Amino acid sequence: MRRATLFTTAVASAFLLLSLLGPWGSQRTRAQTILPACQQELTRDYVFPSPRYDQDETMFWINVSESLLWRSQDNGQTWQLIFTFAPDLFLSSIEQFQMTPHNADGGITLYLGVQDLYYRQYHLFRSEQTGDVWEERTAACSAVDLDCSWFSLRAAGQANVLFQPRWWYFDWSPLPFGIARSEDGGQSWQMIWEETNAWSVAVSSDYDNDQTIWATLLGNSQTLGNDFILSHDGGETWQTAGQGLCYTSMLNSHLQVSPGYARDHTLLISFYDNSLFQSRDGGLTWRAIFPWGSTAACDHSLTQVGGLIPRFAPDYPEDPTIYLATRDGLYASYDDGLSWRRLTVSGTVFSLEVARRASSSLMNPMTANPAAPVILNQPMNSERSATSNATLHQVFLPRVDAPGTPVPAKPYSLFMHAYVAGTYDDYMYRSDDGGATWACMEKPQVRRRAYLPLVSM
Repeated sequence: MRRATLFTTAVASAFLLLSLLGPWGSQRTRAQTILPACQQELTRDYVFPSPRYDQDETMFWINVSESLLWRSQDNGQTWQLIFTFAPDLFLSSIEQFQMTPHNADGGITLYLGVQDLYYRQYHLFRSEQTGDVWEERTAACSAVDLDCSWFSLRAAGQANVLFQPRWWYFDWSPLPFGIARSEDGGQSWQMIWEETNAWSVAVSSDYDNDQTIWATLLGNSQTLGNDFILSHDGGETWQTAGQGLCYTSMLNSHLQVSPGYARDHTLLISFYDNSLFQSRDGGLTWRAIFPWGSTAACDHSLTQVGGLIPRFAPDYPEDPTIYLATRDGLYASYDDGLSWRRLTVSGTVFSLEVARRASSSLMNPMTANPAAPVILNQPMNSERSATSNATLHQVFLPRVDAPGTPVPAKPYSLFMHAYVAGTYDDYMYRSDDGGATWACMEKPQVRRRAYLPLVSM
């Protein structure tokens, strides 16, 4: 009888243990990757995959502080230094970079903006040979005032069209504030907007056909009465847009255009310490899809969010995946913003680029260090129909994924510069499965040649 009692007790204890381990095990399955420290810390570095990265396996690494541009044409296995500017002065910085792919020969036209603080000059360089040969063009920025925000230059379509927004940081510049346009690859520039300071320009992914651009302004236009405007003729004429956005400064906002804009007319815009908004009608009306916690959108108290960096999946809208970099890691929505999940645990994410995965993959996934999953409270309002401004600013709380749901692998390569959580140590990371697993990317180094001394015979 006593043995039977002991047996029953043991079985009950086993079932109790399994019941406790069950949820814990499923929590681990869907836990986020804690990004580790890598071998070498970064300064101000960015990685940009080629517009045809899945075909040419080309990527570029920019070291802003040392004015160095590296190129890899074998998916990051080896790097070649293709541009340097006054490397011994350390008073220059690469601040603009754009790529235009060639339809004819598979090459890329590159544009590079460099500020030389030593001589107080700003330079614009262009290469039509993917970086092999460079020529200097006419800069649309000055080195007197910080009149061009970093990486704000935009190239449009297959034509030699460029747009450069400008603003007067110190209230004066030798160049007028507004938006300048070049139609000859940066040789000459014309002003297309002069009413207000301009923060950013976004270009339609179908610009060759629709000539559509959007602009965020630092201050309302007196004629249009708004700080979000659009043009359907390359900037010749403008109209107001942005109904439903926050009444806030566009400073540090990020505006993104869908790669399938010709079919879906979708855009994203994020605001610093604020919310992510989505438009499905070419920027005319907007609604919030990623605020945080229990605070309403447009409240400016979302300091834990920081500077949001949104990115569409390259196959959007067929694949409705959206990535969002924040102050505490990377998030993803696999249903066009209806629900979100945290992919990585880190500090501030400084840059994020997403491309279709190349045919070869270098990545050896790091061992995931699971963290307790972040519970994102209530189901998000899934209604997608047009609403009034009053409902556009209601609280949206991201829906929680079911426990045990694995991070879906996607055919995308992600390149991310971020702090390690809880530190100010920053590194470059890459994922070749859409963010499910991650690996360190080490900074390219100048390879020194070894010279052997001559030996007398």
